[in-house]
Amino acid sequence: MRAWVHTSPQLPLEKGMTLVENEPYPSDPLRPNEILVKVKSIAVNPADPTFAELGWPGKAFIKPNPIPGMDFSGEVVSTGSNATSLKPGDRVFGRIDTEKGKPGSMAEYTKAEIEGCVPIPPGVEWDHAAGIGTAAITAYESLVLNSISGDSVFINGGTGGVGTFAIQFAKAHGCRVTVSCSTTKVDLCKELGADEVIDYRSVDLVSTLKGKGKVFDLVVDYAYREETNLYKASNDFLTNGATFVMVPGGVSGALIKTLSKNMLCPSMLGGGKAKFKPYFAKSNRAAFQQISEWMAAGKVRTVIDSVFEFENMPKAIERIKSGRSTGKVIVHV
Repeated sequence: MRAWVHTSPQLPLEKGMTLVENEPYPSDPLRPNEILVKVKSIAVNPADPTFAELGWPGKAFIKPNPIPGMDFSGEVVSTGSNATSLKPGDRVFGRIDTEKGKPGSMAEYTKAEIEGCVPIPPGVEWDHAAGIGTAAITAYESLVLNSISGDSVFINGGTGGVGTFAIQFAKAHGCRVTVSCSTTKVDLCKELGADEVIDYRSVDLVSTLKGKGKVFDLVVDYAYREETNLYKASNDFLTNGATFVMVPGGVSGALIKTLSKNMLCPSMLGGGKAKFKPYFAKSNRAAFQQISEWMAAGKVRTVIDSVFEFENMPKAIERIKSGRSTGKVIVHV
């Protein structure tokens, strides 16, 4: 089969990956909870190059596979003995836990666990289904599982792959949504359902949030910046008993230090007062099923930034690494 392989791991992923025409087909017997999928479309995530390019101490926590890629849509080829809810020919979408060393989705065929794979809703195309995966599960578990209907939520970073889903999930969940983004993306955030949009290029984000008083029940930070120190600042705009969820953009010594400080340092010593939760993506079939229902009902859609053909995978990696994508970067297989 054809597959993109990180053959030169000392190089950045887009420069060190090779399109291998005769990569071995995943022929090992399926485990009971696994399925084999013929991949139709792939969504590229920032974590794909991040994992592939990890140094120490990151590799102590994450074991990247030479075949990168977490997200996919495709057709079921075969199933393990316990994956009885799916059958050959079913159209599915999902994600692979490549951080555990499993071969990824940047190939014509891939294996996935049933926990991270569900049927595509009727009427949803391959590209839009592929874009759900890691971004949507991150948005769901960081926002929906930490809020209730009626909550006031602030989303920092509303127009990346995660943020575009988070806005829609928050509204489907019954929350009031305030979101930050740049000037050119204000209209998109409003279109996705945001009740209020803060243009961080025209106003100071932290000052604006503090000016609102203690009104937010939840902050989800998808655009972490050390210099902003949004968690400590949240003392002035989170309600008592509120939660601050941070979704790290990678794994580094500096990040581990920040996470440790935020989780362990009391407010009297310079820490924040709100409950602090770091979030790292993991598969959740029940969440995928809820997302699928919302998509089928027209409450949620995948925002697509750009689409590439399989041969142009390095260009897709470059696009996601640019930090300028709005929504999902998709690759056809």
